[in-house]
Amino acid sequence: MPLAEKMLKEDPELKKAFEARLQDKAFAEDPRARMDFFYQHSAYYDQAYRTYPVLMEY
Repeated sequence: MPLAEKMLKEDPELKKAFEARLQDKAFAEDPRARMDFFYQHSAYYDQAYRTYPVLMEY
């Protein structure tokens, strides 16, 4: 995946975190989990995903 390769090349901390996650056999063997890792660390990830506004009246 070109975007993931670019992300790893540009961010040494991300590369370190990804390599640490690869030590987990389940993660290393699951392409979807690896894809989700890069999505969650990309600019495209929705930071408000699964959060709901709470409105209060006083």
